[in-house]
Amino acid sequence: MKLHKSLVPLSRDHQEGILLVQRVKQGKAEVSPSDWPEARELQRDRLVDYFDTQLTQHFKAEEEVL
Repeated sequence: MKLHKSLVPLSRDHQEGILLVQRVKQGKAEVSPSDWPEARELQRDRLVDYFDTQLTQHFKAEEEVL
């Protein structure tokens, strides 16, 4: 089934979130070179920043679209 065009941005957000979770779980990026930091503290900061800047907007958009 083809995804409705209004859902494409949300689907992309989900993919980005999955990649971020993989990086956190592994402690590194799968693809090298990457801008993913090696230090766990910096990874934490990146995750918090992603939540604050991306996920809160994503959740709001999901509520509005869905």
